[in-house]
Amino acid sequence: MKKKTFMAVFLILFVVLLFTLTGCGSDNTNTNANSSNTQAPTPSANTELAQIEVKEKLDIAYAAVQADFLVESATDSSLTFADYCTQEKLQENLTDAVLNSFTWNDNTLEGTLVYNEETYIFTLTSEGEVSVTNYEE
Repeated sequence: MKKKTFMAVFLILFVVLLFTLTGCGSDNTNTNANSSNTQAPTPSANTELAQIEVKEKLDIAYAAVQADFLVESATDSSLTFADYCTQEKLQENLTDAVLNSFTWNDNTLEGTLVYNEETYIFTLTSEGEVSVTNYEE
């Protein structure tokens, strides 16, 4: 009989301890899921994220074209990166983005592209440095 009473008291204390530690039964509604302080990303944060995505896509496309250029220039020493990196070659390696304009000025490629229905201006140097900004009309 003492053993059953001890087990019942132990079980009740265990349940009370669990409720206390987990917060079950508490009227405190200040949790992350119910917090009114959560905010949606700001438009500028979305813009910056999209610019980062476009930059990553251009970085990957540049690396692919650069690798092909290194192979081709091994057999043709007169070939320059600006001559090899055409709009078509770069477009082949861009995913989910469409090149609109494409102009080489010395060792810097300047152009615009469309990604997720937004237009971006980019520059790409023959050394692989990429910068991206939003297109301002």
